[in-house]
Parts: sequence; structure tokens; C-alpha cells
Amino acid sequence: MAIFITMKTYYFNEENIASTDQLSDLLDSWVIEGKNTYRNLTEEDRSFKPSPEVWSPREIIGHLIDSARYNLMRFSEIPLETSPYMLKVYDPDNLVLLFDYQNQNDKNLITFWEQLNLQISGLIRNVKTADLERLVIIQGEVFSLAYIMYDYVGHLGHHLAELKG
Repeated sequence: MAIFITMKTYYFNEENIASTDQLSDLLDSWVIEGKNTYRNLTEEDRSFKPSPEVWSPREIIGHLIDSARYNLMRFSEIPLETSPYMLKVYDPDNLVLLFDYQNQNDKNLITFWEQLNLQISGLIRNVKTADLERLVIIQGEVFSLAYIMYDYVGHLGHHLAELKG
């Protein structure tokens, strides 16, 4: 059980998360909540786009898949590589279009998203305390692995709130 220094990130300012176990538990609960929220939407609601530049709930899940794919890679590479780790950014809008999430099968999307997050949750739970302090450079700014893990979960929560409306 690695300990976090309570932190605020761009997406997350939850001050009650003090360990990787708690962060992992929160991620697990939000994935269950997100899966249930999405499954309770009608087909029409899942594909509804308020405007051409705003993602539908289906595209939000697709974006969360991309976020999970990239972050699973990052979270597993950072402890194994020399610090500082140069984080590669990705283009979320173009990936949503490239994968054509708007026209993907809902069951496949939600299952893939859930499985990726189960892997991330286990990785967060098992990361060594010393590795949480490893440095990560994102567009010239320096962060810790703990920070980007914490922010990943916050980012997921941000989009979960969008799904709930």
C-alpha cells in the first residue's frame, strides 16, 4: 500500500485519497458505475451528439479507451525506465475519429474499457512507493508518476460525470 501525498491535479481534487489502494478502489467503483450508467442509456442516447464537435456517450467511452491504453503503457513503463520519463501526448479528437467509435459495438467498447481499467487498477495497487516519485515530463513540465496516476482517475471521473448528464 503505497502512500500518496494528498494532491490536487487538473481533473481531481479529492483530498480523501491517501494511498494507492484507495485510488485503485475508487477507480474500480467508477468503472462499475460508468459501465452501469452506459448500459442504462438507450441506443439513441448512446449515439446522441449535441453538436458535431461534441462527443456522444459512445465516443466518450471510446476516448476513455484511448486514455486507458496510453496510460496503461505509461504506468507500466515509467517504473522500468530511467527517470525522467518523456511522456508522449496523443490527439484525443483524431483518435476518436480514426477508430470511428460512433459506429462501434457497445458491448465490445464497454468490455474493452472495463478490462483495461482492471489492469490499470491492479498496477496502481501494486506500484512500489519509491516508483511513485519517478519523474515524468509532459510538454516541458515535470510531474511524478503519483500525480499522473491520480489525474488519470480524475480524468475518468470527469467523463463519467458527462455520461451521467
